[in-house]
Amino acid sequence: MIEILGSNLEQFFKNSGLKAKCTYKQDKPLWEYGEIYEVWEVDRKTFKIMDSMSEDKFKSYYSNDDDAFDAWWCGRDCDGLFASCMYFPNDTCMINGQKIRAWQDKECETKKYRTLINYLAQEMGATTCSNVFALTYDLAIYNNMTLGELFKKYN
Repeated sequence: MIEILGSNLEQFFKNSGLKAKCTYKQDKPLWEYGEIYEVWEVDRKTFKIMDSMSEDKFKSYYSNDDDAFDAWWCGRDCDGLFASCMYFPNDTCMINGQKIRAWQDKECETKKYRTLINYLAQEMGATTCSNVFALTYDLAIYNNMTLGELFKKYN
């Protein structure tokens, strides 16, 4: 299975007939106009279909433009390889009240973050879907969990 990160994908999978399993869905945005993150598991065949799909084709599976506008996904068929260019996490920090092996400035005391997304934005400067995916994918590997488990525990 391949894990992908996205938002508003339920309608896409329902209408496209592609098989997927949602392993994490955020209840509400972290701020007024924030994303509602989702983690989905897809098989390699589904991933290849999605990866080769044009944006227009992807959006055609939505019943209205508003839903299509909010829908996106990021993923890589990494096959156990890392997705980001970061090295092994150099420290631990607290996210959502729990310790995690992560990257942070060594000169700072252990920092505390409300959510995984807050950590990525504040400590790593990662806000685009591709950067959020790459860093969370790698954090999941370094912390011996799936992407879905990482988001459930720390977001």
